[in-house]
Amino acid sequence: MARHFLDNSWLADSFSLQQWPGTNFIYWFIAGVGLKFLSFGQLAFWTRLINYLLYAFPLERIFRKLNIPLLPALLLLQVFFLKQEYLAGEWIWKGFEGKTLAYLFIFWSIDSVLDSRYYKAAVLAALATYCHVLVGGWYFAGVGLFLLFQRTPFKSLVLIAATYTAIAAPFVGYLALNLFGGESVQSDPPADWIYVFYRNLHHLVPTMKDHFWEHEWPFVAIIVISLILLYRPVLKDERGIKISRLVVAFNVLLIGGLILTYVDSKGTFLKFYVLRMSSLALFFELLWLTMVLRTFVKIPDARKRVALIALAVLLVIAAGAGVNKNIPDWTESKSEAAYREFIDFAKQSTAEGEKFCFIGYNDKNENVRFIHDGNRDRLVSYKMVPEGDVAILEWYNRILQRDALAADPLKFALLSAKYELSYLVSKNRLSTTDYDGELIYENPFYFVYKVP
Repeated sequence: MARHFLDNSWLADSFSLQQWPGTNFIYWFIAGVGLKFLSFGQLAFWTRLINYLLYAFPLERIFRKLNIPLLPALLLLQVFFLKQEYLAGEWIWKGFEGKTLAYLFIFWSIDSVLDSRYYKAAVLAALATYCHVLVGGWYFAGVGLFLLFQRTPFKSLVLIAATYTAIAAPFVGYLALNLFGGESVQSDPPADWIYVFYRNLHHLVPTMKDHFWEHEWPFVAIIVISLILLYRPVLKDERGIKISRLVVAFNVLLIGGLILTYVDSKGTFLKFYVLRMSSLALFFELLWLTMVLRTFVKIPDARKRVALIALAVLLVIAAGAGVNKNIPDWTESKSEAAYREFIDFAKQSTAEGEKFCFIGYNDKNENVRFIHDGNRDRLVSYKMVPEGDVAILEWYNRILQRDALAADPLKFALLSAKYELSYLVSKNRLSTTDYDGELIYENPFYFVYKVP
């Protein structure tokens, strides 16, 4: 999408790429320029590396101001990497997206909060909003609650909010005009329900996932216990009190979001990602826990060396567990090799204007690189959800029609005529009774049929 954003002539008729940039404007611009000079993989590597390096500066300042030494700071980060959120599948450090740019400004804003420079913190939160409106907006909502817990004078609250609003309002207004000013469509199910409960259930309504409470109750319990124990801070220094109240403020947001998942049955409010601050809430919790341990767990000098060795071992274990999560990716090298062979075939044996339809693949593991790597379009992409009611309904209908092919591939003739499809790509070989198209390419993961 970033490439199409800067070059509308590239796959100009693609439904998946006909998306309004919205809150991804800055991210798409950076990625679009990068793709002019780098491959998709090279861009992913360098943007992540640079992004992570930039995070080091505000994080170092935050750890130093909270008197957290290097080794405990590294351990904190490794523990955080194991599970970057309480719930809802949120994360801060993973790939390169608009929200990773937003979190960079947010960590600088947290640094300003610790110095009581709240107007500067509001400015940085507004800049984060330009990178990702929901990350920046929900973060500032959490800071607003924090300022209330700090008993900030009402006049100061108004001026801080006005500072944020004055900077963020033009961009938020631009987004609102395009999101809510377009055509509204009455449908069954409604577009909001499709977006929330069909496409983004894991992010927006995690309480509806199978076995949610069985798996996630410890994290919900931590959130509730934090609200009870931390309102009267255990840490008595100024910055320790601030971290305690930040924990409370952001956990209040999460509790409100969890309650809303049981109330908003249409997705009217849930579509705004009310649990977006799950990652940041956990980060504040780990900061608080590290400070408490350093304050109340005193280690005699004679045992410090042993403690440091133990800490180093824990770091290795934590890092090993993080690396271990990537082992499944390494074992998928055969599928990656098959994908590269398939892409080579598509680029050499098909025309750029031709369109593919994929069936039998797991949507959650969808390879979104196909459009970019192959310079070819596809009927629909599960992960590339458009904005606006009309586009979301069209996306949903395409998904349903595509899924119906798995049960009856013979329907592909009607679908190919409707959407001008050229090729059917199946994860498994189709029998001649299921589909009479010509098999023109195959490998263990991709069977390509030409439309008759």
